Amino acid sequence: MMPKKLCLEQLASGEIDLYRLYSRTTGKISYELAEYVRRGGQELIDYIQDNFQLLVQKESKNPRNIMHINLLNFIGDKHDIRDNYDDNYYGLRNQFTERQKEGKLVNKKFAASFVKMVDDYNQHSLTGL
Repeated sequence: MMPKKLCLEQLASGEIDLYRLYSRTTGKISYELAEYVRRGGQELIDYIQDNFQLLVQKESKNPRNIMHINLLNFIGDKHDIRDNYDDNYYGLRNQFTERQKEGKLVNKKFAASFVKMVDDYNQHSLTGL
């Protein structure tokens, strides 16, 4: 079940649903965001637009952060999608930075690669190829 009061954007829909969850700028905020909130303006907007969570949902009630999942549990049942991932067709394998390995936020470039993979997965599910 999705919380109701979040700044959330749906990026993909199908057998796998994918959402972008932006950081909140009021109330309890993360320590990384605090300095940008204090400065405000364009720096804050740029930071929020390039540092967000991706939430993925497949056969479950609750979406999970992609940095905390076993990706093969999500795409492993579609062999050509898995092969494309293994061959770095989506460009995900070189997207993991040290900061991303340690946290839960991703950037636009990572998100674009992940969306491409999820779209391929969902399209594969529809066509049954």
